[in-house]
Amino acid sequence: MITHNVEQSSPEWFALRAGIPTASNFSKIVTSAGKESKQRKSYATKLAADMYAGKILDQYSNEHMERGIEQEAEARELYELTRGLSVEQIGFITDDKELYGCSPDGLIGTDGMVEIKCRKAEIQVNTIIKSVPHSENIAQIQGQMWIAGRVWCDYVSYHPDLPLFVYRVKADPVLHKALELGINEVIAIRDEILIILWKK
Repeated sequence: MITHNVEQSSPEWFALRAGIPTASNFSKIVTSAGKESKQRKSYATKLAADMYAGKILDQYSNEHMERGIEQEAEARELYELTRGLSVEQIGFITDDKELYGCSPDGLIGTDGMVEIKCRKAEIQVNTIIKSVPHSENIAQIQGQMWIAGRVWCDYVSYHPDLPLFVYRVKADPVLHKALELGINEVIAIRDEILIILWKK
C-alpha cells in the first residue's frame, strides 16, 4: 500500500480520490453479504465522469456528514480514553498502483484501525440496542482493512449525550475477495466509458 500524507477534505485529498473506487463507496460495489450491488454500474459511470474531468463532480454533503466532521475528533478522543489505545490519524491510503483507496479514521498499532460514525440520537440508541454495525458500513470497513492490511477494525458509533458503542470487526477474506473482483469490474466499466468520452 501507499500512504499519502494529505489532510482529509483538502484539495490534495480530493484530487487523489477523483475517478478511483474508494472505501466509503464500496457498498455501491458489493453488499455486506458479498453480493453484487445494484449500484455498481452507476458508480462506475460516476467515476468515469470524475476521471474525465480530473476532479470530483457533483459533490454531496448532508447534515449527517457535517455532524461527522464536527464530532469525529471528540469521538476519537473518547474512544482512546475508554479503550486505552492510541490512534494514528492518516490521510489517504491506496494500493501500490493507486487504482483504489481509503481514508481510515485512524490506525492502531500494526494490526488495527478504527472507523467512527457520529449519529443522530435515535440511530445511536438503535445501534446500541442491536449491538452490531450497520450493514451499509460493512463493505467500507472490510475494504479499509483489505487495503491497509489490517486484521481488525473497531467500529465506533458516537453521540455526545449517549453511551459510546464500540464493536470489533474481524477481517473477512471472503468479502475481501468479492471486493477485489467487484472493484476490478467497476474499473473495467469505468475505462470503457472513458474511451467513449475521450472520442467525443
